[in-house]
Amino acid sequence: MPFVRCPLRASLYYWSSDPEGKIPVPKEDWERIGIPELEVQMYIGSFWNTDDYAAMQEYLTIQGYDSYSCESAGIPKYESM
Repeated sequence: MPFVRCPLRASLYYWSSDPEGKIPVPKEDWERIGIPELEVQMYIGSFWNTDDYAAMQEYLTIQGYDSYSCESAGIPKYESM
């Protein structure tokens, strides 16, 4: 399992005008030369955009998949005797 320390000791990214990308542009110069400040969002687990989720659910419903059934959850079906 991957491990990420928060807060990070080093940047996840940096801007560089160096052709090889080895020399970072100092953060103090970003605003002066028009470099945007990026917002990093971290998710643990899985994340689905609501539109993507709705499209996938519609597709599976059309295919006859019942997302509310025990079979779809991998739970064996038992009958009472």
